[in-house]
Amino acid sequence: MNKADFLEVSFDTRYERSFTSPHTSLTSPGHEAAGTVAAIGKNVKNVVIGDRVAADALQPCLNCSYCTRRKTQLCENVIGYGGNVPGGFAEYCRYPARMVFTIGNLPDLEAVLLEPAACAAHGIERMQMEVGSRVLLFGCGPTGILLAQLIKMNGAAHVCSTSKAYA
Repeated sequence: MNKADFLEVSFDTRYERSFTSPHTSLTSPGHEAAGTVAAIGKNVKNVVIGDRVAADALQPCLNCSYCTRRKTQLCENVIGYGGNVPGGFAEYCRYPARMVFTIGNLPDLEAVLLEPAACAAHGIERMQMEVGSRVLLFGCGPTGILLAQLIKMNGAAHVCSTSKAYA
């Protein structure tokens, strides 16, 4: 991919962006991100400057053995926005055009929950949980909280969530 295939997204700075993280190597966290297209490369056709977009947080390399077998979720060289490159807490991020999706007037705080909600819904499908189940859920991040709500809505009798404490 060359520079002409990328676009820059600016993020709304109205929201509180303070954070604490045990991962000191993070320069700008923000795995889930939504913002406004600020600049585009000459090959970008799916969005225009000013479009509001949500961004896919993981960019597979498309060259490793997993990617060439269409198993990009297992990519050995994945770029993780908000992990090993700046994420949505940065003022600007550069994404490949194929990784952004227009969101219209959907508010930022709702748009960033689309990916965690999809992951939680996928988790519910995989669980094949029975009504009345007792569930222990590990992880209280955005996806874990959404999954806990879906578990309860799908008939669990008891839900207990746990997470690692960060000092």
